[in-house]
Amino acid sequence: MAIKNYAGVIGFRVNFVDKITYVHKGEGIEERVLEWCREQKDWRRVRRLALGMKRVTGEPTDDQILEYCINTEVDIPARSPDWYELMRPNQGDLSRILVGKFYKDYKEFMLGSILCKFAIIVNLDRLELEIYDPLSLGDGRYSGMSLTKCIDLRKL
Repeated sequence: MAIKNYAGVIGFRVNFVDKITYVHKGEGIEERVLEWCREQKDWRRVRRLALGMKRVTGEPTDDQILEYCINTEVDIPARSPDWYELMRPNQGDLSRILVGKFYKDYKEFMLGSILCKFAIIVNLDRLELEIYDPLSLGDGRYSGMSLTKCIDLRKL
């Protein structure tokens, strides 16, 4: 499956919990995620960071905005943004997603939208990189999505 410049999701699975984030333009995302995975030397550290990610709903508070901006080195906005706007500069960047400590859950988008064209999950429970095609039927963890690639992270 060639990922073009479409919307999709990337994220982590840790302790059987999915932490799924949105990516507006996915061109080159598979290669960037693979490269990121190759660069990782300490999967236990990655796992700890992923466990610390907090799911957010509603509008961000001033304290959350400040913490997110400091952690991800994003400029503090002049006005109060929503979560999408705040997180947009870091879409597709797994390192920044991890250190941001907050994630807006896009699992529903992944499972229920025809606009979701790809799903890439770093499964920290099994140490596998999973690439799904939401538009192809299959059987598996994500209600009918087809797992098109599964890569053992220990062999990268």
